[in-house]
Amino acid sequence: MNNKGFTLIEVIITFGIITILTVTITYYIGNSFSISKETAYDLMKDNIISASYSYISECDNEFLECGYEWHNNETKFTASVLKKSGYIDSLDSPIDNIDLSECIIVHATKTNGVVDVTLEDNCY
Repeated sequence: MNNKGFTLIEVIITFGIITILTVTITYYIGNSFSISKETAYDLMKDNIISASYSYISECDNEFLECGYEWHNNETKFTASVLKKSGYIDSLDSPIDNIDLSECIIVHATKTNGVVDVTLEDNCY
């Protein structure tokens, strides 16, 4: 007899292997996108810090009229100030596209004329 085909068991095993491979690959691809969004969020916060240094420098040198004041060599303002002043184009989260203007607070301290900027992240 000339049998040219697959048995039912061979077909079931083949589909099982394909299913396992598909689930595994989908899991790893989805996980890498999640890591990319978190990395993009960290880069966004780094950009806010960098823009804050420029903004504070220009304000202190009176190139801009700014809405913050130094109290005991400390000041703070929301990231929306940077957006309104044109230092940052968008403050939409790369994670879920929510506007983060009001939940990221910039803290700046001045020690011996040197400014240090940190962020208070109340978003996530």
